[in-house]
Amino acid sequence: MTELRRLPFRVRPMPDEPLDSWLETMAAAHGVTFGQMIVALGLSGPAAVEQDQHYSVGRLNRWSFHLDEGPLERLIHTTGLSADCLQAMTRSAFASTVTKYTLKGRLSIQCPTAGTQGRFCPECLLDSGGRWRLSWTYAFVSMCPRHRRVLSDICPSCGEAPRARPQPMYLVPRPGCCHNRPHRAADPRQRCGADLRDETGRVEASTGMLAAQRAQFATISQGVGRFGMYRDNPQTAPLVMEDLRTIARIAVRALVNGEDIDAGDIPSATLGKALDEDGILRKERPRTSALAALGASLAFQAVQDPDRLFKLLHGRIPPSAVFDQHSLQLKVSVARSRGLNMRHLTHIQHLVPPPPSGAKERARKLPAQIWPEWAAQLRIPKTDPELAAAAVSTAVMIAGTRLSHVEALEMLGSPLPRHRVRDTTRLLRDTDPAKNLLLPIARLAIYLDAENPPIDYARRRALDYASLLPAVDWNAIAARVNTRRGGAPRLRQIRLLLYSWLSGNHPDQAPQLFRPHSAAEVTNARELAASLSHELELELLNVARRFLEAHRINEPVRWSPPLDVADWNPTVDDAERTARWPVNQPAREHLRTTFTFSELVDEYRSGRALKDLASDSGVGRSVISRVLKEAGIELRPAHAPRQVVVDDDRIRVDYQNGRTLEAIARELGCSESTVARRLRLLDVQLRARGGRTKDLAEVVISE
Repeated sequence: MTELRRLPFRVRPMPDEPLDSWLETMAAAHGVTFGQMIVALGLSGPAAVEQDQHYSVGRLNRWSFHLDEGPLERLIHTTGLSADCLQAMTRSAFASTVTKYTLKGRLSIQCPTAGTQGRFCPECLLDSGGRWRLSWTYAFVSMCPRHRRVLSDICPSCGEAPRARPQPMYLVPRPGCCHNRPHRAADPRQRCGADLRDETGRVEASTGMLAAQRAQFATISQGVGRFGMYRDNPQTAPLVMEDLRTIARIAVRALVNGEDIDAGDIPSATLGKALDEDGILRKERPRTSALAALGASLAFQAVQDPDRLFKLLHGRIPPSAVFDQHSLQLKVSVARSRGLNMRHLTHIQHLVPPPPSGAKERARKLPAQIWPEWAAQLRIPKTDPELAAAAVSTAVMIAGTRLSHVEALEMLGSPLPRHRVRDTTRLLRDTDPAKNLLLPIARLAIYLDAENPPIDYARRRALDYASLLPAVDWNAIAARVNTRRGGAPRLRQIRLLLYSWLSGNHPDQAPQLFRPHSAAEVTNARELAASLSHELELELLNVARRFLEAHRINEPVRWSPPLDVADWNPTVDDAERTARWPVNQPAREHLRTTFTFSELVDEYRSGRALKDLASDSGVGRSVISRVLKEAGIELRPAHAPRQVVVDDDRIRVDYQNGRTLEAIARELGCSESTVARRLRLLDVQLRARGGRTKDLAEVVISE
């Protein structure tokens, strides 16, 4: 390991300065590049430990959050600064009470310590000589209390967040200037270079807005929240910050939808920054400082007044929302806004007469997730489709019985929590008869009790689906239908689709091999059916059919009750299903539009050349040859010599009678050298070239 030395001079960190800003200031003071500075400090290069010898953006983000023992010791050695001084430049030093990690041990992007790296106060940059503040990197900070303004977050020159990308390794930093690369820059070393200290537009922050931010700072520093609805019963900082984040998101979403929200003392300039000319909130991602300040102020005002909070939450909380990570105060407010004192279970239980064969017999006829055709008609607003499908099946089970939600879910084998399904089934009953979904559910329950569906879902729920569609079979299917087979995520989606067709279960009940890892995978699998081509859908149905035959089950793969049971007459137009996976080999797909496979084989066997077939179909000759080879058709040699049938006696007589080699070759359809070579084999002496050409007609006339 290379020995580190103490730097000849150092720049002391300013109060509330982040580590990356200090590193840039050090590099600028020494007149070296950013990469040379981190090597000199021992953070990277040969003097660092093996895992840190190669610099990466992830390591800089990790150092900005917390300095481990190795990098901390090397910084102490090279700068002479104390450990406390160096750790104070990291985000975890102040906000350790609200730091959250994912299941994989990574920093959660939803916790307040997640850095935004883009907001700044031009006046503060001017005062500090271009050095940034650590507080600007926190997600909940959107205002500058010193200058009473909303932070800027966009470079006025390039229009991007000035610190969205790290400082380039090969450039000498310029504190206070934007180091983004301009769009379509010819030179990769070229940077924006705009001075962020120049004022481009000031947005004032009111006293109430600044009070909201001060309350969040006090909550994090003290570890508990003691303001508003938390005054009598203080809550821990993570719960309070999560409450404020959730309420702010609801308030901002309400403004996006154009709803009337009391803005309190928020200045019109701030609203003008966040609102378009028509009064609708901009849907910007990531959220700007103006949006963040607006949401934080509205959330702070709401927790100060229970009535204001009730009006904000009422009708805006999705039934699938879970508040396990929130405070007791917010849970009570949410329950009040939902009207959970209403009992709906009794109403569902008395919808229809009891099932003649019992509830278990109805569970055998019903999937845990209602059929997709019925789910499309029984849409529940603001609800996850998978949760809505489970809630409808649960309501069908409860109808006419004395079952509770827990007992109905157990009979269907659903893993969903009882309270989430219960809250969703509340939305099935609506005062508007046109929106009341309980009537079609009652008709479906009566139909299932009277009929005998062709699928036994109780038996299918007990099957082992771990061996469903091996990777080899999927690759063969993708090759047959000429579609991209994708990687492991695509195969998991296909297996999950087959699993939902066969079992009717919730995706979380799938085998571990293809169980979805996130809600996005469930959404992708749900959208998969709309993007399947007809050929691919038939192949997958054949796979499902063979799976059932292997388990000695003689049932259709899919089935659903007719929609006219509920007096629905939906019009389904297959032409509207235009989405399709991209083909794997576009040339072969184009070939199918000209020739079917049998026509292509017949044309080739009739003697047509590959070049002619390729010209007719508009594809390359190699495409035609590969298709024929894969089908087992033996191809003719590409450049086989032409076989010419020659009558030896005739050409000898013609030549001896005076005909020229050219005339004989023209008649036989070959070259003169071929005729000459044949005559030599017949021991015929060839005449010298030249002289008048005598044709056969002249010879006959002379005779």
